[in-house]
Amino acid sequence: MTKKKSNVELANDLVDIFMVYNMIGMKVSPVYDVRSIKVHCPFDIGRDASPAFRIYPSTNSAYCFSCQAYYSPVKLASIAWEKTYKEAADILLEKIGHKPPTPEEIWNQAVQVEVQPPDLSSLGQALQLYCATLSVDWEMKQFDPEIAKWLDSCLSLLSCVKTETDAEKWIAGSKKVMTQVLSG
Repeated sequence: MTKKKSNVELANDLVDIFMVYNMIGMKVSPVYDVRSIKVHCPFDIGRDASPAFRIYPSTNSAYCFSCQAYYSPVKLASIAWEKTYKEAADILLEKIGHKPPTPEEIWNQAVQVEVQPPDLSSLGQALQLYCATLSVDWEMKQFDPEIAKWLDSCLSLLSCVKTETDAEKWIAGSKKVMTQVLSG
């Protein structure tokens, strides 16, 4: 099962850095087909008149060469609004209309485990190998009409095996039958 992302991680993934830059009072038109865009640092106003803040659309992040700091959408909002990362993330997620999953949705997601059906050919091979360990001349005995009938009967029931529990029951029952047939 995959680890649930925190709201900070979600906001950094879902909220556009250009949107945050505009929300904190700076103005820039989003440009996505460039490596980076130079703008003024929202925290360095008055100290450096040249644009030292670079927004990187491909990584949804920014770096200020004046402050020498990296910014994610949440960090940028957190510093600008003087909020914790969690508070800033919650505000950003609300602004984009992200709704947290309900307890019922969380439960349903947690219990949805993808169940792989048992490998039926491996089960058949396991039974053959088991029979070979019971009888040293299995290579010849398996063609005996009575033994072949019981072996075919066991193998035909493989179509009923759908779960691990079914597989365990099938192998236990088939071993029991073949043990009796080979020893009798």
